[in-house]
Amino acid sequence: MARVTLFKDRLLREHPELFTLIPTKVWQRHWNVDSRAAGGRRLAPSAGLTVTAAQSAANAIAWKQKVGALRVPKGVYRFRSHEEADEWLWQMLTRPPR
Repeated sequence: MARVTLFKDRLLREHPELFTLIPTKVWQRHWNVDSRAAGGRRLAPSAGLTVTAAQSAANAIAWKQKVGALRVPKGVYRFRSHEEADEWLWQMLTRPPR
């Protein structure tokens, strides 16, 4: 059963005085009754993602311990392309330890 019919029957049953005010043409038109709101309002970010100074320092120390141990030679390197630089970096990161 169509939703328009359900609405019409319920309106007639519960509020017959309002039903008589609606012209019959209204019930013969096509209704888009299955529409839903798209999107929503934007909310401010929650405070749960903020980082305190202590957390930031702890993160910096942890990153330095993990990434600082990588055996990438220091210096200035020039490459012809980003792809060549990426290839060199992967070779440096994946080479066996001495």
